Amino acid sequence: MGCTHSTLSYFLNGKQGISVEMAIRLAKWLGQPRDTILRMGGHAHIANLLAEKNKTTPAAVEISKILDGLPANQQRALVAYIREMVKED
Repeated sequence: MGCTHSTLSYFLNGKQGISVEMAIRLAKWLGQPRDTILRMGGHAHIANLLAEKNKTTPAAVEISKILDGLPANQQRALVAYIREMVKED
């Protein structure tokens, strides 16, 4: 999976969060909905963005595609940028 045993253990025991990238990989590996694992990992904001995909709006589908293709640090930067845009409205 690309993580150490201790990282996975700490996450599963609620002692630390995981990156967005790791949460998505873990969701696939466990066969669980990725929004559930993202929320468990402390990334509810991204889970909320991905939930927009279920509404099947073109923008929501595009956001999901973009996030899926980005490394964790770029996902965080994009989410921070979106949050700032929303605050201004």
